Amino acid sequence: MQTTNNYKQLIALISVFIIGIFSIVGVDFIFSNLLSHLEKETVNHKTKIAIGEFISHDIEKLRGLFFELATTSSNVRMIKVLDSEIMKVVSNLEKTLYVLENGGKLKRVVRLNIVDLSSIEKEIVYEKKSNDIVMESIDIRPKIEEFLQIKEKLIELVSKRQEAMGEYDLDEFAQSVRDLRLFYRSVPAFFIRFSENNSRLLYEGEKQLNIIEGEIKNKKNHYILVELILVVSILVVVLFLGSMIARSINTTNKKLLDLNNKLNINLEELEQQKLFVRGILDAQSNMVIVTSGDKIIDANRALFEFIEDYINLEEFLLEHDCICDYFVSFNNDSRYILKKNYGEYNWAEYVYNNSNLEHLVAINKDGKTYHFKLNIDRQSFLNEEHILVVAFNDITNEIESQSKLKELNDNLEHIVQEKTQELQELNDNLKQKIIIEVEKNRKKDQQLIQQSRHAALGEMIGNIAHQWRQPLSAISTTASGTKLQMELGLIDNQEIQKVFEDIMEYVKFLNQTIEDFRGFFRQDIKKEPFNVIDVVNNTLKIVSASYKDNDIKIITKFKDSDLRVMGSPSELAQVFLNILNNAKDVLVEKSPQEKKIHIYGEVVGDENLIYIQDNGEGIPIEVIEKVFDPYFTTKHKSQGTGIGLYMSKEIVEKKFEGFLSVKNRDIMIDGESFYGACFIISIPLYKA
Repeated sequence: MQTTNNYKQLIALISVFIIGIFSIVGVDFIFSNLLSHLEKETVNHKTKIAIGEFISHDIEKLRGLFFELATTSSNVRMIKVLDSEIMKVVSNLEKTLYVLENGGKLKRVVRLNIVDLSSIEKEIVYEKKSNDIVMESIDIRPKIEEFLQIKEKLIELVSKRQEAMGEYDLDEFAQSVRDLRLFYRSVPAFFIRFSENNSRLLYEGEKQLNIIEGEIKNKKNHYILVELILVVSILVVVLFLGSMIARSINTTNKKLLDLNNKLNINLEELEQQKLFVRGILDAQSNMVIVTSGDKIIDANRALFEFIEDYINLEEFLLEHDCICDYFVSFNNDSRYILKKNYGEYNWAEYVYNNSNLEHLVAINKDGKTYHFKLNIDRQSFLNEEHILVVAFNDITNEIESQSKLKELNDNLEHIVQEKTQELQELNDNLKQKIIIEVEKNRKKDQQLIQQSRHAALGEMIGNIAHQWRQPLSAISTTASGTKLQMELGLIDNQEIQKVFEDIMEYVKFLNQTIEDFRGFFRQDIKKEPFNVIDVVNNTLKIVSASYKDNDIKIITKFKDSDLRVMGSPSELAQVFLNILNNAKDVLVEKSPQEKKIHIYGEVVGDENLIYIQDNGEGIPIEVIEKVFDPYFTTKHKSQGTGIGLYMSKEIVEKKFEGFLSVKNRDIMIDGESFYGACFIISIPLYKA
């Protein structure tokens, strides 16, 4: 009997235990569903606010792209690129509004600006709870349509301005500039309204979220209290069941085992991520170090490929605590970092705090000095610690090129001074040489001219030879004819006097020619206001004989009579001479049926524009971007140095604060087609 009672009691206890378990599970299941439903409401509303933040981000991105299109686009290709970027953002906006109206998934890439993790892909899921009208869509969709209309209007205005510039239609260009200015004034208000509408919707959403969270919090507290009372009641009934403890411990052990397995998996993934980051760091061609400011934390492989004394960071740190031990000075240049500490900061912190300045370092290796430009980024963490990532960008070739260019410029100045002195001596002895040469026979005259050519100082003296050829020939012919007439007694004193007067006129012309050329060798570069047209005319005097010898016709046309600028006339004349000499060489090489050069000048706004175009078939498209590079030339090395156009661009842009460019153009002038290279010089208009 006792056995039966024990058995019944055991059955009863087990029954109570089972009932208690199922009661607890049932209560927990019911209240878990209630809480889960409340959490879903909160999460769904937060998701809606996140979608609103995506919309705000897209609006700001549209605004940035729009003003970039309005202010920086200068060609059709750039306009198309920016237009494509804008349409991508608009497409994202429309996808976002579709999810807001109908529910669904939305993916976005979020930039983190973290060393080990530059970005993540964020995915949100939004459920549409009812068929209510979405106010965000009602407010934003019309704005998108309005923005697209404004964008098309902007592209139309920018394209009209580009077309007017390309066709040199100044009236249309000026009108398009005015239209753009009026258009710019109206656009900011649209973006303000656009942003304000979305900000208002975000504010109302956050306000509604706070209300919902408050209600949910109250419901949660109520549900938890009720659930707690029920669970405690059930636990009081089944507390004596010790088997629950063992079951609970067993369940806990299983959970701990699962967590341990997951932890091991996460550690393996973390190790893989470290290897991935190390691979990225070592893949950089430039040297990169990571420092806390006091010591080096990490460095990439490129550092130890350059500093070959050590194979890894551990060996390096045994003898050095700072890479600055290798820094050396260079030409007393203040941009170079030498010291380990600058005041209260170490060198890396000093460079980061003065990022508005350029900082360089020089390091010696194998008897050669290498130069690096420092780029430093700072990363901060939640524990208020920070690291500095220092990139050493190798600019050795650039520094060496600059040094060679400076040496070349110094040598060039020395050569110009020597040639100027020789030209001055030639001018001082010119009259005496002419008198001596007149007394010699024609053969000696020709020999002297040939010797003068051999002694010519580059292209300038070659032009002098061209200018002198005709008057010297006339002097020789006149003198020889006069001598013959005197020997035959066929000339009287009056005619002899007239012959001497003619010879003196030729001598004056020769003297004036050399005076014109002296202006190009003046060492003073005093700035003064002058008319560009005068410099063009003086330059044409110098090259006229050479152009005439090569059957090249020069056409000049100036829309305005005074193209006044501030600067050195001789420097600008050097620019014109370089361009005209290049044009002459091209025309002689290409030899079109009619060799022509067209020079056109005008004032547009506050700029003087001078166009110099030949009909020599243009510059090959594959090299047109390089014509202003130093030492670049399409001629044989015996005919050109490649420095002329480079120096011309330097003079225009640095000395005159202007701009020099070149493009191939096909234009009609007086019914004739001109296709060739067009050099465009833009210099600010001087206003007294």
